[in-house]
Amino acid sequence: MHWTYSTAPETGGNASPSALPRCCNRCTQVERCEKKMALQQEAIDDGARMDQWRICGELLTANLHRIEKGATSVSLENFYDPDGATITIALDPKYTPAQNAQRYFKRYQKARSARRIAAEQKQKTEDELAWLEAQQDDLRKCVDDAELEEIRALLVERGYLRASHSRNKSRKAEPSRPFHYRSSDGIDIYVGKNSAQNDRLTASARGDHTWVHAKDMPGSHVLIAHEGEPPEATLREAALLAAYYSKGFASSRVPVDYAFRKFVKKPGGAALGYVTYTHQRTLWVAPDEAAVKQIEIISE
Repeated sequence: MHWTYSTAPETGGNASPSALPRCCNRCTQVERCEKKMALQQEAIDDGARMDQWRICGELLTANLHRIEKGATSVSLENFYDPDGATITIALDPKYTPAQNAQRYFKRYQKARSARRIAAEQKQKTEDELAWLEAQQDDLRKCVDDAELEEIRALLVERGYLRASHSRNKSRKAEPSRPFHYRSSDGIDIYVGKNSAQNDRLTASARGDHTWVHAKDMPGSHVLIAHEGEPPEATLREAALLAAYYSKGFASSRVPVDYAFRKFVKKPGGAALGYVTYTHQRTLWVAPDEAAVKQIEIISE
């Protein structure tokens, strides 16, 4: 089972960079997440030393009778070491040997708790960063205001932008549409341009249509509108589109998964564009803009 977010590479769309929400650029929100992750990783790394503090507490407890009060350190045989090596443990002379042992135990408990919390927070930060980078990549293929507005709406929903209360908006904008290609076999292929499109595209597809996506990276949902196994040429063209409209578009080779739509599921409460899938097979594809342009495009 795998997960995926939505995104795609630059295609020469006409949305100007100045019109893009600032928090979708390589800017404050992404940098904030990266700094948070660095601090959280530091806490996790510090927690890696926590077992050493537990061992110090246990060795002190087992040797209280051998430790002089007021000592600044003590060398003890480490019975946790297979070779029985000696370990030197720093002591605070203000405290008794027993109190020093308890201080090491408390340090261990604090580090263990901090490590657990940091690991949980780091996962959330990684998810947030992946989502922001997915929106950032989605902007690369905006070709009209409707697509840009859908990304803006997601940013508003998550609190990254303030909602617009313009009085000029008399009605809700129509949903934007995905790229529509036609394969060399004459079969329709649809490519989502952003998270909202990906969600609608996959949700509306038939169970026996083929769903295609770059493996383990942000990318567009690609649907082959064909009942059952598609012809090999069509599948290759759809995989090329999935690789090109993914975060790996500049790579020399991209793994692309494909499966029947009936094996693609959206978990309850999941973000737009987030799915899990099974029964997939994988193709390796070299993203190639020239090859993409050779595929007939019906509508942008």
